[in-house]
Amino acid sequence: MFPEWSLKLCNFHYHKNIRDYIHNKINANLLKNQEFVKWKAEIVGASFLPLNKQQEFINFQMQNLPEVPRNLVADVQTFKQYYMENWIPKLELINYYDFKGPRTTNSCEGFHSGLNTLIKENRPTFRS
Repeated sequence: MFPEWSLKLCNFHYHKNIRDYIHNKINANLLKNQEFVKWKAEIVGASFLPLNKQQEFINFQMQNLPEVPRNLVADVQTFKQYYMENWIPKLELINYYDFKGPRTTNSCEGFHSGLNTLIKENRPTFRS
């Protein structure tokens, strides 16, 4: 309908969702392991490569998991499965290479914050 438009997910929330998933669903200790943190940052940072290079790089990373202590190996595998199931199908939505638009939803969030300041009620309905 709008061929000049390009739909993208918010880069900030992409990072946040990954961090929150690790912290709340897997094991927050993964975020203390420097090898894992570096490996994860490289995966997330691949969003700024051309899409085909992003796909190649992430496939490479998934085949070359970080070296972590034995007690974290299962957690790395759980993260790998989570990423493969939840983010690989959305790579086009989180690829920002050569993207001219905003990479975050900050402008939308600022607009909504302004509305909330103007409207003093908590969560008004459209019927009121």
